Amino acid sequence: MLVCHCTTCKEYCQFDFFSENKVEKMTEISREIREVKDKVVVITGGTSGIGLSIAKHMLKNGAKYVALFELDHENSRIVFDELHKQYHDRIGFYPCDVTKTDLIYNNFDKVMESHKTIDILINNAGIADDNKPELSVDINLKALVVASYKFIARIGKHKGGKGGVIVNIASTAGIVSGVLPVYCATKHGVVGFTRTLQMSYGLTGVRVLAICPSFTNTPIVKLTLNDDLKFLEPVLRFMSDVYFQSPDSVAKAVIDAIKSSDGDASVWAVKRDEPAFPVAEKEDYHDYI
Repeated sequence: MLVCHCTTCKEYCQFDFFSENKVEKMTEISREIREVKDKVVVITGGTSGIGLSIAKHMLKNGAKYVALFELDHENSRIVFDELHKQYHDRIGFYPCDVTKTDLIYNNFDKVMESHKTIDILINNAGIADDNKPELSVDINLKALVVASYKFIARIGKHKGGKGGVIVNIASTAGIVSGVLPVYCATKHGVVGFTRTLQMSYGLTGVRVLAICPSFTNTPIVKLTLNDDLKFLEPVLRFMSDVYFQSPDSVAKAVIDAIKSSDGDASVWAVKRDEPAFPVAEKEDYHDYI
């Protein structure tokens, strides 16, 4: 039996999500979770590209502490050392391969132990490599799901916590057809996961957002294809002519989305260094059930 959690079907809900004494309306976003100042933030993949820009913007906006879950290699350590010189104990480095669930869990526990809470989770780690479909799914989607559920289990109101914010870095390839099929599929998964998980805001107190950047100047856009995928090369050629926005524009979109009071806007797009805008869910799924 299909169970629907949306407000239009609340009379059929078997999970009691809509009991008046339990639930805040989705359009009433708590002011407490619309702030960055004095918050504890976790960012996956935070030492390059969009993740690094988000880390800097969080710190500039007054975040109390930013934890970077990142692969432990020389370049990431160099970047972290530079950040640490400027922000000192407001930033921490946590070696983490996000495909390893136990490492995600252990790092969450370390941050919780030292700072007593985590307020904002930024699921940013990602790759654009259709040569490695299994790894693409593991990093772009599976790790994001694992981290999100761990975060909710630790700070959700239904677990006695105070709630918080999850921001998933998706892509405009998660809204429309993209260039790389596997990458596009994973980002569609992120958008669907975000919209569905946000439906539980009233129960968990965890706001769930997705930021969908268009082409952005980051290391992951440097694409190569193996022999099996050469048929995709004509599709890639147009990328030489598109506008690549700055990672700072995406970071600003993250901050703006968190601070927005629009409870209906869970998915935001940002393109061409312009202000982010909410993406409406155009399809009514009642047409399909």
